[in-house]
Amino acid sequence: MARKLSRRAFAAGAVATASFRFAPAIAQAAPFRIGLLTVKTGPLAQGGIQMEQGIASFLKEKSNTLAGRKIHSSCSQSPTMSTKRQRP
Repeated sequence: MARKLSRRAFAAGAVATASFRFAPAIAQAAPFRIGLLTVKTGPLAQGGIQMEQGIASFLKEKSNTLAGRKIHSSCSQSPTMSTKRQRP
């Protein structure tokens, strides 16, 4: 058996649905953090350095903002045999 929907119930549902569209996105207030782990020493260093420079250039071009959120990026070197502490 089908249930009838009154105009008043339909209007209330439409208003409630439309109001969610304009609700503030509180969770998106904090800056977004991106981490890049690259190789900066050894024979593969050139590729890692270019990746770091490319991401820095892209973020500078976009004013460190993506989708309306500030971006904080950090780059560090991945551990290799040359960077690990050798134990005797």
